Amino acid sequence: MASKELARIDTDAYAITQAGNDIADILTENVGEEGGLTPFDLDRIKVPSGGGAAWEVPTLEGSDVVKELSGVIVYWRSPRAYWATGIDEAGGGAPPDCSSDDGKRGVGQYGPDSSANPTGECATCPMNAWGSDPAGRGKACKETRILFLATPEDLLPKVVVAPPTSIKPIRKFFLQLANKRTPYYGVETTLTLEKVRNAAGIEYAEIRPRVSGYLDADTIEQIRDYGAKIRATMEAISLQATDVTDFDDATEEV
Repeated sequence: MASKELARIDTDAYAITQAGNDIADILTENVGEEGGLTPFDLDRIKVPSGGGAAWEVPTLEGSDVVKELSGVIVYWRSPRAYWATGIDEAGGGAPPDCSSDDGKRGVGQYGPDSSANPTGECATCPMNAWGSDPAGRGKACKETRILFLATPEDLLPKVVVAPPTSIKPIRKFFLQLANKRTPYYGVETTLTLEKVRNAAGIEYAEIRPRVSGYLDADTIEQIRDYGAKIRATMEAISLQATDVTDFDDATEEV
């Protein structure tokens, strides 16, 4: 990770710091008070399959293909989800048979009091065991990390879904920040993609995060307040089968 010699970023260039306390009013004017902001209102960005090295980002003019995604991570989650039936049979919009918002305790087929996993704990669930996925090389229950990235030009964060294959480098990045007593929302983060080949020769893209700038103390407080305002919406984001299916064969035991 880069050192503290990196320049402070120009936070005036960020829409969320310009809006300040007017964020709620702006959203109300555009989406109304009835129903408010929903999880479906946030743009979703996936890691490309097959080792692709560019991000496809939704914009007002259509999709934009970029090599790097830069912004401030305002929140993150590590949900899990299990589908008993494959995506080809159930369809990409089918809800999971068991899921966990915090990655610790499941709700559904393998939740508390289930015959196969009475405690409901994800750590002891048979679907969390390596090799439990009959269709791929990894676990039947898919673990992910969802990053909510506030880019300079947007008032709402992008939903970046990191598949199982990218959890390790992201977790290492967060630990490096913690080691420097820096919160994840205290820096501007740039996400790039690197083509990786596993032991079976399967190529896939892995997220590589790095620090591209540091925020001042006042801006950090603004970011924290911003995250609190839309936290309920971010916590309601759920996994979709298409978020993880493309990486079944690429997953390796770590």
